[in-house]
Amino acid sequence: MSQSTLAKETGISPSTLALWLAGKLRGNNSKLEGEMEKWLSKQQVPKYRELYPVRSEISQFHRITKHNNIHNEDEGVSELVPIRIDIETEGRRFREFITWESKEPHFTPHSFAEIICEEQKLPQNFVKEITRTVEQKLSRYEKYHPGNYECLQVLEIEVRVDNLVLRDRFIWDINNVDNSPEAFAQSLCADLGLGGDVAASVSNAIREKICFYQKQQQKIRTAPEAIKEIYREKPEEWEPKLRIMNMEF
Repeated sequence: MSQSTLAKETGISPSTLALWLAGKLRGNNSKLEGEMEKWLSKQQVPKYRELYPVRSEISQFHRITKHNNIHNEDEGVSELVPIRIDIETEGRRFREFITWESKEPHFTPHSFAEIICEEQKLPQNFVKEITRTVEQKLSRYEKYHPGNYECLQVLEIEVRVDNLVLRDRFIWDINNVDNSPEAFAQSLCADLGLGGDVAASVSNAIREKICFYQKQQQKIRTAPEAIKEIYREKPEEWEPKLRIMNMEF
């Protein structure tokens, strides 16, 4: 069972669950632990912490989730907000892409920044800059209300992980809330024999593109013209392409 599945079954947000598993969730955790005990009492399984190894990087906590939206009984539906962080100061640079739950109940941008700086051994002033960046992106995020019609967009992505470059082109219905960038990325990378770090970058790229087109659609609010032809004249243009870069350049 994945952490995202466990989060869904227990009603705990994925990022909060990941922090708790890592022993980094601060404050009173009695409610969360009560939910876990309630879930465990229904399972015939060995000791929990032996079954679910913890990811070592806090920056991954917000990046892998199976579903687009997370339901919280107290707060309603929480959406995943794509946030790109790129900060350079005092001769150091920190670059990261995360997805943040719009109604995150326990985790704050400041606590996230503190943990990041502690684990990455970044100067203390990065805490303020990372916090400010996350808060600004969250304040500018506009909730998208999908129409009850199909809204197909061509997504073109390019991601680079180390010396590997992956390009792909595909059609995505931005109004279908059941479409999961994470599930798509994991399936794509499994087909290509690529690892989870590439899948995370792919899902991030997809979320950025979706967010871009949703903002455009928010202004238009009209159904686009239906696609009349399902066949591709040049199918090779719709295939994923891999390239290995020379690390010397």
